[in-house]
Amino acid sequence: MLLGAPAALWWLLLVPLIVLLYMLRARRQVQLVPSTLLWERATRDLVARLPVRRLERSLLLLLQVIAVALVALALARPSLALPGLSGDAVVLVVQAGASMQATDEAPSRLAAAQAAAREVLGRLGARQPAAVVVAGRRPVLAHDFSTDRRALAAAITGLRASDARSATDAAVALARDLRADGRPARVHLFGDRPPAAPDVVWHRVGRGAPNAAITRVALRAVPGGGRLLVRVEAFGREGPPRRLVVSAGGRTIAAREVRPAPGAPVAAVFELPPTEGALVVRLEGHDALAADDRAVLLAGREGLPRVLVVGEPNPPLDAVLAAVPTGGVVRTDRLVPAEWARADLIVLDGLQPLVLPPGAYLLIGTLGENLPAAVEGTARDQVIRSAAATHPVTRLADLRGVRVASGFILRPRAGTVLAEGDVPLAWAYEGQGLRVVALPFLLEQSDLALHPAFPVMVANAVSWLAGPSAIAAGEGPVVAAGAAREATLLDPSGATVRVAAREGLFTLPPLDRVGVWTLRAGAWQRRWVVSTAEAGESDLTVPDPPSAPADAAAPPAHVPLAPWLLAAAAVLVVGEWLLWSRTVPPPAVRRRPR
Repeated sequence: MLLGAPAALWWLLLVPLIVLLYMLRARRQVQLVPSTLLWERATRDLVARLPVRRLERSLLLLLQVIAVALVALALARPSLALPGLSGDAVVLVVQAGASMQATDEAPSRLAAAQAAAREVLGRLGARQPAAVVVAGRRPVLAHDFSTDRRALAAAITGLRASDARSATDAAVALARDLRADGRPARVHLFGDRPPAAPDVVWHRVGRGAPNAAITRVALRAVPGGGRLLVRVEAFGREGPPRRLVVSAGGRTIAAREVRPAPGAPVAAVFELPPTEGALVVRLEGHDALAADDRAVLLAGREGLPRVLVVGEPNPPLDAVLAAVPTGGVVRTDRLVPAEWARADLIVLDGLQPLVLPPGAYLLIGTLGENLPAAVEGTARDQVIRSAAATHPVTRLADLRGVRVASGFILRPRAGTVLAEGDVPLAWAYEGQGLRVVALPFLLEQSDLALHPAFPVMVANAVSWLAGPSAIAAGEGPVVAAGAAREATLLDPSGATVRVAAREGLFTLPPLDRVGVWTLRAGAWQRRWVVSTAEAGESDLTVPDPPSAPADAAAPPAHVPLAPWLLAAAAVLVVGEWLLWSRTVPPPAVRRRPR
């Protein structure tokens, strides 16, 4: 017998308490006597000699003790193992990383894992609950505990492998935390990566195969075009030479033959002409994993954030924004917040405070009325003495020594102070659909524009506020929605997904395929690129299992006993009450004298 909550057995301490109260209780029987004068001294002597009564046989006491013991045992949630009735709950964890697309198991490792999971599911008892967890970049509960075999099998069949890595340990931890009727479940893992937990049943999938992969790509702008760096690695044994092809718009613009060897990666450098749009790098030939034979980049201004500057012309600021990589900078002196949703970043320079719609903002000499900060007077002759060196906006930008002749005193209630003298002089905030970097002074009221850290800080601010365009496989970007309520996400294959804005933000699903992803809302759009599959998934070696997987067909069922114990306790309480009511003498009837 197993106990789901053994701590509840402390309630058994009520049993000696009931016995003690029974011994202290004095029995009384109603008798009619002509006078109590002769009984008073005898009663005092009896109480003085016997403060505690001797424990006598009592059926009522026995029933009370048994009832309390049954209730305490029921609170401990006992269960009885009965083989052959049903079985413990089972969690089926299926890995879905890039390596599960390998074809060393026909037709793929994922298909073999799904078949093995459905086989284990079919061997479970009719009343044995099961759940399905998918181990992608983040673990996801694909189906909660259920005895509906058809729904569980459909959840397993609907899984697909991504170009991200498998978070195996996190998925196993999620599976072990799941509870069915308060008890932990048995975890079965299906995939090519073994679990770290020894109590997990691992169903090995994959035979191992040699593989060559593009593990890294980088593009740098140079005069007259761009310089592309491609890193190719081999895993397993050395294969035949492969041809590396670079194309743009369906047209080949560069090619080279490479022959990587295990432990000796090859770095290929291509000098490219000026190019706009998506660059596709392919490793021609065949191996067991095609997902890592392709890489994608965005060249030129594609994918870079578009910046809108609102305010009077400001030459130092305009010069820095022109030098920062952006998708274009537009300046206007018209204050029309409804048009700001077309830009990825809005710079408000020297405007009066106003209510900011959801979005990303660089505020110079102004503040939003709906930000968690207040303006308290004017600060003069300030010098930045300290700066946050670890924040993305001030990373590699040493602002110490910057002088501010005049600005307003900023009192933030949230966010991060990036730089300060006697008062905060740079502040960053993220929340409520807003991402803000605020400078509480005008550029002409300081020497910041003359400081070497100014262009670095602006470039960092643009990157942090708008977010990067190149992301790792499996990440889910969060971007400001502006005035848009709904948008369409276009994946690399051309399929679309509707995304709704919540609290002024678009929270995208994991972008887990190599290629260009586009989010569109009316005239506004934003692009991200997943350049390569996870490098760690390219090694297709599968370790041997430590032991053969245990059979999940006939584990014993743990039938809960708490309902039966509570029912028995209720019957005893009712029986004890009936017996007690029979021992109570009828009330005495006093006769009236004639």
